[in-house]
Amino acid sequence: MKNNKNVQDLMKRLITHSKNANSLNEKVTNLIIEDIITLYKQNCDAYGSGIMVFNVLDPSRSNFTTIEDFKNDIAIAEENCEDDLARFLQKSVQIAEKCYKSEKAVVLLTDGYDLKLFAVDLEEAVSNINNLFNRALFEL
Repeated sequence: MKNNKNVQDLMKRLITHSKNANSLNEKVTNLIIEDIITLYKQNCDAYGSGIMVFNVLDPSRSNFTTIEDFKNDIAIAEENCEDDLARFLQKSVQIAEKCYKSEKAVVLLTDGYDLKLFAVDLEEAVSNINNLFNRALFEL
């Protein structure tokens, strides 16, 4: 299975010819994923079901958004006849409700133009990251 171009570009930046640097980059990447999941769970405990929204171009606009806020956004999208956005948000709500109180964190990434939703499982994410680094080392 081929990675998409963004993942390949990221891996090229993270993978070096230094085993020590690669080990550090792998550990840092895993810690970031752990922090995202911890932050998600803390917000769920405080506010209930929701989604961690990360704006990659403007991190200060990143936040935890509750399901109720998403439902309000769905209503606004429907009023503005933005059917694709309304369907995406509705599907996001369904996934967040399904993952609530599970081991997964629901994360939405946006750059202001695209939206991508992920249900992140820590063990699976760490395993995937380790596999990416190990595979990339052999491809150098």
